[in-house]
Amino acid sequence: MPKKQRSLNQVKEDISVRVLREKLPKEWVVHSYGADYGIDCVVELFDFVDEEKTIAETLG
Repeated sequence: MPKKQRSLNQVKEDISVRVLREKLPKEWVVHSYGADYGIDCVVELFDFVDEEKTIAETLG
């Protein structure tokens, strides 16, 4: 039985999603897709609605 393999493109994709998550505001949500169909992820924007910055609501 063949061993599992990872291509260089798979490694690069993992790195790029990690960098994206690190650069975006922490309250934003990154939804990743499993298979690569040209879109790797969707970013859902949230904004804080209170002065203490404890609750964020989606912007759509």
